[in-house]
Amino acid sequence: MIDLCQWRARIGSWNCTRHWRQPSACTSTGNIYCRAGVVSRAGDAAQEKGPRLVLSIFCLLILLFISGDVELNPGPTLTDKPTKDELVELLSSSKFTAGTWEQFVCCLPNMTQDIIAGIKERESIEEDTMSAVAQHCLDNNPDITWKRVINALLDADEAAVARNVLDNHSGTSSSKNVCRTVKQVLRSHYSKLMESTETCLLKVASELYSKNLINKEVRHSPTFDKIEIDFSAMVSLHKGDAKKMMEVCSLFIDCLSTAGGPAQEEAIALARDWENEVFKDHQVSFSTFTKTATEYTPQEVKLSFNDSLAVELRNLSKKYVMLIDDITKYYASSGKHEAIDLARWVQNTFYETGLARVGVTVDEVFERMLPCHSFIDINAMNDLMEANPIDDSVLQARFDEYSDNIDKFIDSVELNDIVKTIDAAIIGESTKVDPKKQNMLQ
Repeated sequence: MIDLCQWRARIGSWNCTRHWRQPSACTSTGNIYCRAGVVSRAGDAAQEKGPRLVLSIFCLLILLFISGDVELNPGPTLTDKPTKDELVELLSSSKFTAGTWEQFVCCLPNMTQDIIAGIKERESIEEDTMSAVAQHCLDNNPDITWKRVINALLDADEAAVARNVLDNHSGTSSSKNVCRTVKQVLRSHYSKLMESTETCLLKVASELYSKNLINKEVRHSPTFDKIEIDFSAMVSLHKGDAKKMMEVCSLFIDCLSTAGGPAQEEAIALARDWENEVFKDHQVSFSTFTKTATEYTPQEVKLSFNDSLAVELRNLSKKYVMLIDDITKYYASSGKHEAIDLARWVQNTFYETGLARVGVTVDEVFERMLPCHSFIDINAMNDLMEANPIDDSVLQARFDEYSDNIDKFIDSVELNDIVKTIDAAIIGESTKVDPKKQNMLQ
């Protein structure tokens, strides 16, 4: 029996003439040259050309037969390590729009502006500088991959360059093109998804980050463009496993749906298209999710503009917005508290990883806290101010007064009224009778 590994090892080293040399027409021993007037070795070669070609084709067919299914070369993938020449080409030929190639490099692990400046002092030509920077990056990041390069590009707000890298390193053989189709369907929903998540992007990004579907750089400054690129890169990493790819897509749908409203509706549309165009041949269905998501759609309860509860809620909301704005300005300008200290407290309290870093601002800290509090639930802000006391007595008094008002509001009878109003609205929508049908019954 022929061993396939040995067979492949022999490819390229065959010499058919060594084993299949035909006897010479001149002598019975196959001498290379003949006596004068007799056909030369060149004549033998011409005669042997036909049989050798047939033999080569026959051997090739045997090789293909015993090798079975041969997977095509998948091409460059996101798990590959870039070469020095590839990094130099990326730095020299890419059109960086948000900044310079140096700013992008600083987003790579173990790379700083000081390192680049030191290399510039030694290299006067920009091409030599890029080459030295690329080599330094590879030497100090032995585990670097194209996926990490994409993460750095997104961190540098270079979404267009990141998309080019993604397209060029997603491979060509992807589990019967499942990966490619997943991304194409997602791209077809790009416009509607971007529009429907515009007002809830922070919430969606937080959900995606909690499920490890996007990296922390995208979570810190999310745009739907970045989310789509980073998630597509995640899909490419699972291109050989359709089941795992389905699980990732299902989590993506789930994260979009948590925002409710238009984002949930578009998530359901995306799920149906993924089911119909991608996973139907793999016995995978999103139907259970889409059925559950469409069984109940929260009804918006519109309170009258003159309703006492509506008026009180609006007033509380307005007061809280102004109060938080003044508290943010105090921490940013008083000089009593460093932004990095506030960031460490928020990071440790609410598990907001990556917040405590050099150069963080108070505005960033308060922005990351937005999902943790509201004008009704002020516990997070209260904890922050207790851990980092303010010396502005007037501002502290305003916060204490607001806290008392919230406690009174929660303990009031009117809160029960609003719950009953919401219940009545929902029940009313489900039991509402069409006036035309009612007239027919009468």
